[in-house]
Amino acid sequence: MSITSKAAKTASTGAHYYAFFWQYGLHVGSFDGEQLGQTMVFDTKADRDAWVSDEHYESGDLHREAIGAREARASIIREVSGTNSWARLCDRYDTPSEVKRSATMVELLAAWRAEYGERDE
Repeated sequence: MSITSKAAKTASTGAHYYAFFWQYGLHVGSFDGEQLGQTMVFDTKADRDAWVSDEHYESGDLHREAIGAREARASIIREVSGTNSWARLCDRYDTPSEVKRSATMVELLAAWRAEYGERDE
């Protein structure tokens, strides 16, 4: 199942729904508090909810969680930081803190897709 559809890939606006895949189980992070996993982007709430519910237990741990736009924004910023797309955003907004404060979700998603493309489960 493709996580982002071709329509979402080309659309510059519109609602998206987000989930997070926790690599080692829900809310298991690194020793310094870093989230270990990746953000997933969906076109519809039904697609996101279906992906989250299609969880396969690994050692009794859940790994998939639906998240809101605010959490997704923070996760996308973490995932894109340090990439070429992040450097382009910093050039446009002058500083990393200004990117975090002022970049639109459309710009952040474009940078995220430029780095990671479509993610498959």
